[in-house]
Amino acid sequence: MGSMITLGIGRMEIDWGKNNSFRNHSVLFRTSDVKFIPYYYVDMDSGEPIIEMKEGYARKLSSIKKRLDLLGYDLVSIRKMYEDIVREHQEYGYKIILSFDVFYDVLRAINVSEMDTVKAAEFEGNGYDFGEYVGRCVLNKGAHDVPKSENYVIFST
Repeated sequence: MGSMITLGIGRMEIDWGKNNSFRNHSVLFRTSDVKFIPYYYVDMDSGEPIIEMKEGYARKLSSIKKRLDLLGYDLVSIRKMYEDIVREHQEYGYKIILSFDVFYDVLRAINVSEMDTVKAAEFEGNGYDFGEYVGRCVLNKGAHDVPKSENYVIFST
């Protein structure tokens, strides 16, 4: 079956993977950040949420932000990364109509306390992929009026 690896803020997962297919985000944490944290599941038979306390990393978001800045993920660098990804996709024929400023505003408008990936997983028997999650759970929350297009790309990994 395999182990799920997730990175989240509250009940909003922002990255996940399984077995050997995941990004290792442990660099964001210190060894002292290991504690019992909630693991969220959905019972496949009943559809009911399950919460188990297991060992994992937890740290205040403000501390993570400082760490991200030190690792080169400050706002100026993120803007450049975004623009580089847009250029790369345009080379393959995609028309990117989402500016960095709109992308940033959408992310800033997310009310993390309202996000719940356990409930979001209910729309697919086997969970969801990142594009489905953003489309159904982030943009449908009315965070921002984002333009639509046939070749619309919001995120790329």
